Amino acid sequence: LAAVIQDLSPPLRAVFVLAHVQGKSRKEIAARLGISERRIDKRMTRALKQCRMKLSSQGIDLAEVD
Repeated sequence: LAAVIQDLSPPLRAVFVLAHVQGKSRKEIAARLGISERRIDKRMTRALKQCRMKLSSQGIDLAEVD
C-alpha cells in the first residue's frame, strides 16, 4: 500500500495522507493546503480511484476486504 500511495502525484498524495493517515478533516486539509474543500473532494476522489486501480492491477480487490 505504501508503494501505491507513493506513486500518487504530490497533490493527491498530500490530501490522501492528511485525510487517511493523519486523520485530518476536509476543513483542516483545505486550510493547511490553502485550497477549497471542493478541491479536496476532487483530489481525494482521484487519489482513491488511482489507488483502487493500482491495487486491482496487482490482484487486490478492495471490495473483498472487510
